[in-house]
Amino acid sequence: NRILAFYGLKKLNESACIGLSALKKVAGFTEPMTIENVVFILGPRINAAGRIFHAKAAVALVYGFLSKLTTQLDFYVPDRYKEGYGISKQGIEWAVSQGITLMIALDCGVKAIQEVEYARTLGLDMIICDHHEPGETIPKAVAVLDPKRSDCPYPFKELSGNGVGFKLMQALCMHRSIPFDELWPFLDLCVVSIGADIVPIIGENRILAFYGLKKLNESACIVTGKQIGRAHV
Repeated sequence: NRILAFYGLKKLNESACIGLSALKKVAGFTEPMTIENVVFILGPRINAAGRIFHAKAAVALVYGFLSKLTTQLDFYVPDRYKEGYGISKQGIEWAVSQGITLMIALDCGVKAIQEVEYARTLGLDMIICDHHEPGETIPKAVAVLDPKRSDCPYPFKELSGNGVGFKLMQALCMHRSIPFDELWPFLDLCVVSIGADIVPIIGENRILAFYGLKKLNESACIVTGKQIGRAHV
């Protein structure tokens, strides 16, 4: 019970197994943080020659899924000791030097006012997928997806950083009529992020965690499997 309470579950029956219809409801959201606009921005870039850049831990999910749609991808994980947390000037300059035209910042960026402005001056567009509390000013990126924005209508506010990226990929699936089964292989990455971000396992997180654990037990993806191996679990 203490473990359940730590993750936001007040009653034992709240942790009960969930039907597949609940997962499909999560995939069929209708108020996606102005996400329709983001999909229209992202869509042409996937087919274009310009490469797409990703940062932070959720790269495994977003990069892995988008790699099914295009080879025009790259990724960059900042050195947190040298560059700090989140979007860095070094990462922006590296992206521009590689001819990258669009950065998707995952689990960071909602307070990166100066970094986003710097990227704009270099011709680098940015989509931010974050779940942290924003400041008084929102970065002038082409899109900022964060359920904690005061003007965000999305009803569930406790997504992990990886979860926001997952939502973007869901929206892309809906826009392109891609079966949800294509996203299923990445659900174990969702549950890992839910645990790492220590977000409450309620609402959509509970559904994603349930099916993420199911996927983890059945056939972990390469990234998750290697991490489990390193941890000797």
